[in-house]
Amino acid sequence: MQDLAGGHVELVAQDNEIVVYLFDAENKPMSAQGVIATATVLAQGKQEIVTLHPADGNVMRGRGVFIAQPGLRVVVSLTLPGQRPQLGRYAPLG
Repeated sequence: MQDLAGGHVELVAQDNEIVVYLFDAENKPMSAQGVIATATVLAQGKQEIVTLHPADGNVMRGRGVFIAQPGLRVVVSLTLPGQRPQLGRYAPLG
């Protein structure tokens, strides 16, 4: 989980899919509507930019071609309506 955009952003990486959950400063789900986001996935020596789209409620999803395994790194660019883009860097916990 990263502190971004005045709240928190949780990222879950699965094979070929990135899922991002948005929360406000009080850890309440924050709507993904109007949010622009991309995830730059670094895996197996390759880089891929995945566009994230609003799904249900506070969820954004995007698909690409990568395997979620040790060594995976993701940089999320998140722009809330009326705000500047912010970056969050993610690596596997371990």
